[in-house]
Parts: sequence; C-alpha cells; structure tokens
Amino acid sequence: MEDALKSALECERTALEAKRNELEQEIYQLKSEMEAVSFRLGHVTALLRGPEMKEVGEERKLGSQETETAEESADPVEIAYRYLEEHGAEPVYYRELADVVKERGGELEGTDPAITLVSRLVADNRFVRPFRRGWYALRMYYPKARSVGARKKRKVKSANRR
Repeated sequence: MEDALKSALECERTALEAKRNELEQEIYQLKSEMEAVSFRLGHVTALLRGPEMKEVGEERKLGSQETETAEESADPVEIAYRYLEEHGAEPVYYRELADVVKERGGELEGTDPAITLVSRLVADNRFVRPFRRGWYALRMYYPKARSVGARKKRKVKSANRR
C-alpha cells in the first residue's frame, strides 16, 4: 500500500510542478505586457497633461496683455524653450535638455522622461533638429531646418506612369 501512496504522491508532485512552471511563464508574460502598457501610458499621460496641446505648426504666442502663470512656468516645453533661448544657437542633446527641465521644476512622467520631453517637443513648431537626431535647437536660430515633427513626404510611384 505504501508503494501505491508513494506513486500517487509522485504523480501529484509532478503535476503541481508542471502547473507551477506554467503559471510562472504566464506571470512573466503578463509582467512584460504590463511594463509595455505602463511605458505607453506614461507617454500618453504626459502628452495629455500639457495645457498647451496644439497641432504641429501652431505656435504659442504670449500677447503683451497675457502673463505667464505659475502653471505655465513649470511646463516642460516652456522650460526647454527658455533654456534653449538662453543657450543661443548651439543645439542641445535631448537627455541634457531633459535634465535641465527637471532641475528647473518641470515634471516629466513616463519610464524615460527624456523621451517624454521629445514627444512634447515634436508637437511644437518652435523646435527643430538642426543637423541630426537627438539634438534640438530653436527655429529662430535655424529658420530653414525642418520641424522636429515633420516627416519626409514619400514619392508615390504610379503603376500607370512609365
């Protein structure tokens, strides 16, 4: 009888170990999916948070009667703009720019705050990448540079044209 009991317990242990391994794999997959969703959620939240959400190409202008509020002064895009204005015509690497924004009180959410800042700069026509990816400057110093968010238009080849 002891052999039968021992055999049944061995079968039960094997089945439980297999189930545990299956659950561990499922947990790993769910954690990976959760990280991806959290990363994306951080960026979307940061984009929605800015009160100055605008279309690409629309510039924000403060009239002589408008004054900056404390909320606007903590806006990461405005902090980046002021820093680049102070920095002059020399482009700044986006990670350095994000560090300056955080030091000056700008809130950048998401897994990678520097990428969150870049996603906000893309929506603002005042910023350009003057010579290569990762480096940002103000349009006033590089008026002929493409907007950060601009995409190259692809030539569509028509099947009818030869």
